[in-house]
Amino acid sequence: MTKRVILLLLSCFLLCSACAQERRFTQPNNAMEPAVLEGEKFAVDPSAYRHVAPERGDLVVFRHDNILQLKRVIAISGDSIEGRDFQIILNGVLVQEAYVQHTGKNAISPSTSFLKSFPPTKIPTGRMFVMGDNRDYSDDSRDPSIGTIMVSEVIGKATRIVQSRIPGREGSAIH
Repeated sequence: MTKRVILLLLSCFLLCSACAQERRFTQPNNAMEPAVLEGEKFAVDPSAYRHVAPERGDLVVFRHDNILQLKRVIAISGDSIEGRDFQIILNGVLVQEAYVQHTGKNAISPSTSFLKSFPPTKIPTGRMFVMGDNRDYSDDSRDPSIGTIMVSEVIGKATRIVQSRIPGREGSAIH
């Protein structure tokens, strides 16, 4: 009986520790739609990258120029990435991105032509190239004033929707 009590207490402690480490954020704009909608609250696991680096496709929260952002990792250290007419070429291969949407809120002008196309970029060690899923409305690594993000700027991995105005989204995993 004592062994069961100890195991139960240990399980409760580990569960509480895991919950206490979760952080919650609110998405302030539609740059990550459709994965995370504007105004939704989402959970972030700050321990996700303690022993491993973010991978392509991960949704990460990071602090860059003192601004918290949620973006998708598109390229990692050693990769070569290029944008051609809204298409992403990663290591010489066209990437199929089912999660991308174009809402057209940001009109492409000469000063924002990098949203449509950008030259080949080799990702340095310890850095990553991030983009929003709503490509017409995302300030991300395509912008030369932002560029690649240091992996050390990552706060954690977005894991699930905590609160949404859309029924059925709460509790769903973020992909």
